[in-house]
Amino acid sequence: MSAVIEDSKDVVSVVIREDYEKRLERQAQDARLARVKVEAALISKDKNSDVEALKAAFNYSIVRKLEFSDGHEVVFDPRRKLAVALEILVYANRVAKEPRLTGVALGYLCGKVEQEWKKTLFESDLAMFKVLPSGQRKTINSRVANREKRIKEFHTTRYDSEELESYDGMAHEIVETKNKFIVINGAMASGKTTLLREVQSIYKEKRYFPILITGRRTIVDEFCRSNAEDHYRRSEFDGERLGLAGVVNSIVLHRFENERKRCKVLIIDEVEDVLHHIATGTLGSSYEDRVYALDRLTELASKADKVIICDAMVTDHTINWFRDIVKAKQTIYTARPKNIANLHMQSVTESELLGKALEDVNLGRKVAIFCDYSASKMHEIMKGFRKIEGAKVFEISRRTLDKGDWSLETLDEILLNNDVVIITPIINAGVSITLAEYDQVYVLAGGTLSPTSLLQSVRRFRCAHRVVVAFRKSVGKRPVLSRQKFILNQLPDNVEDPIGEMKRLLKTESGKFLADYAVNRSYQYRGFRQVFFIAAEQMGFQLFHRGVSGKVRKNGAETKRQGKEQTLIDQRKAAFDASYKWYMGTLTCDDTGVPSERTFEQQVAHRTIVALQVLDEPRLTDELYELIFFHDLDRIVFTRMRLKRGSVASPHKITDRERLASYYATAILEVAGVNFQDLSASRITTQSASTMVGYLDNLVRLETDGQIPMMSLFTKIFPNVNVERKYKLYLVRECLTVLGLDLYHSAKSNGARIHSIRDRVESSREGGEYNLTKIADRYESLPVPKEITFHELIRQINNVGVADVWGGGADDAARPGRA
Repeated sequence: MSAVIEDSKDVVSVVIREDYEKRLERQAQDARLARVKVEAALISKDKNSDVEALKAAFNYSIVRKLEFSDGHEVVFDPRRKLAVALEILVYANRVAKEPRLTGVALGYLCGKVEQEWKKTLFESDLAMFKVLPSGQRKTINSRVANREKRIKEFHTTRYDSEELESYDGMAHEIVETKNKFIVINGAMASGKTTLLREVQSIYKEKRYFPILITGRRTIVDEFCRSNAEDHYRRSEFDGERLGLAGVVNSIVLHRFENERKRCKVLIIDEVEDVLHHIATGTLGSSYEDRVYALDRLTELASKADKVIICDAMVTDHTINWFRDIVKAKQTIYTARPKNIANLHMQSVTESELLGKALEDVNLGRKVAIFCDYSASKMHEIMKGFRKIEGAKVFEISRRTLDKGDWSLETLDEILLNNDVVIITPIINAGVSITLAEYDQVYVLAGGTLSPTSLLQSVRRFRCAHRVVVAFRKSVGKRPVLSRQKFILNQLPDNVEDPIGEMKRLLKTESGKFLADYAVNRSYQYRGFRQVFFIAAEQMGFQLFHRGVSGKVRKNGAETKRQGKEQTLIDQRKAAFDASYKWYMGTLTCDDTGVPSERTFEQQVAHRTIVALQVLDEPRLTDELYELIFFHDLDRIVFTRMRLKRGSVASPHKITDRERLASYYATAILEVAGVNFQDLSASRITTQSASTMVGYLDNLVRLETDGQIPMMSLFTKIFPNVNVERKYKLYLVRECLTVLGLDLYHSAKSNGARIHSIRDRVESSREGGEYNLTKIADRYESLPVPKEITFHELIRQINNVGVADVWGGGADDAARPGRA
């Protein structure tokens, strides 16, 4: 027997003696699909299989034990991965003495060290490797050094700079110097904004009409406290405007064309934030708009007598781009004030952080929590603290700013008059808070801000000597690591030739730079915590990973639970209120604001209205509310509508592109083995799923004679499905889930596992069951197969060719650290 399987109530135990990789892959896949726990034990029979078994054990997390051919056993504890890797390497060095085994063990250990460096592994921990030969220790140290070097390139420059103790008195020197390109690269809290304000004031007196550009309105508000006439939103003022300060979205508008022509000095504060905003922020509605904005910025920089950029974390990529525009070498002024003594950063869990914050509130301390969570998750945090008797809780956000609840002038007063302040990324740069009461701040990292932007948020509180940070486990941006895909994702649906348009934009200087910039920035999200901690250490923080007491953790979990409980109450109220108002004709989707700025209540209202429209229901009922908000009935029906006809719009409003997307998405699922005529006859295998995914890279010829990747058509129908999943069968399962269907393992044929489709049944909150498949069928049936066969579609596609647009190749050269 090559494998022995034993089932218990909670776990499936498997013993494998050969074909380790193949059999483990099958077992792991079954575990994911059946949602059961599988534990595998590998037994090797000779030295050759020792190497193969070890490789397989490292590749699959379901392995719990490995017995080498000499009888030596290793227990794989998921909580001790690094220690286990070290144990195996020591065994390979001292006992097995097999070079191939040593190579596999050393490679895995180096990978784990790289992965955990500055997260759970620090300089003091390197002492554990003293048991290894010096050559292996050097290999580990080299891998660590290279990793840290690559990460630092995300937020530092290697160019030489003029080191200063402070920027005091530097304004006149910067104005008088003949150097055309100036970089202000001081550490956070070194007085960069004050310096820029002085420089701008001098140039205004000289009638150079300086323009200051930034990415955030709060920075402009702070900058214009003493010179309000420069503010881009101010249209009425006495006398002549001598300068301008504004956000990049507005400065590039046609209304400021005359001001741009007058500009002789361009100043860009938080330049990395500005470029990131142009590349990926809320600017325009297409990639063409982003290119237009950068073209205007390029014009300003190229015609100006002097260009001054400012950022504590400016990169070589940015400096090089401005050098090419300005046609001058950079002069960098770096002020590095003495590090504030005893800067500490503690990493904890979310419940531990909330517990520590709650403890501070009970002790009468002021609590500030930076939070880049979604609106619903932030609502939970707010409500949890508002359950504390007598605690005054305030939200600093775009919503409360627009309502007039606070301003930069009243910020200190707000902070002093409240016990808990929850702060969104609205003030992550350009604001200095010097209140001694806030000597500690909390950070809840949701992964929507980059690691360096999070650190900017932390340093707004200049007196904070201690930072407590918690990271959400599986939330954050999904990085786009292909320039071509980045552009294609932002093209309007009416572009006649998406591939041709993407190539055209990529050939423009601005289009190429923005794509490169966005991809480079995206790499920060792949090792989010590691980048965050390495950058924090560069800022002078000492990192601690000690936990907190069980009582504090329990109190934090209770605060979290209460917040969720109240959020569910508020969600229900907001949904039924929106349902009633929509029914009465007093509320529409247009009244719920723009997506990026919606409050929690607006998000609930918008979803309620859209769901009622999709389901063609007049008002919410208790059952309909549960089906929408707890079982996603609206999204199931919505996806079925898209798959069936391309859009939820009226038939006469559906475009040819949407119909084509519907056509191909249906056909591509058929090639995976989905039988839409008889779902019970569906047969999906690993091979058929892989074949389906392979076709997604093909090009499809459009009715306009243009070309589009099938991937783009497929994601129009399934926008929230992760098409880059490692396990292709799981991708099929995701598609079926959002259609209200369930994939399950039904049989075997010639050793291959066959999966079938059944109704998706879920438990109700009252203890009953909902057959979501049958319920969804009442609103929208599944598509009927098209008259043309999929093979005919594939023949048409193959006449066009395969799209080389999804990463690799040229994109690798754009990555930091690559030649």
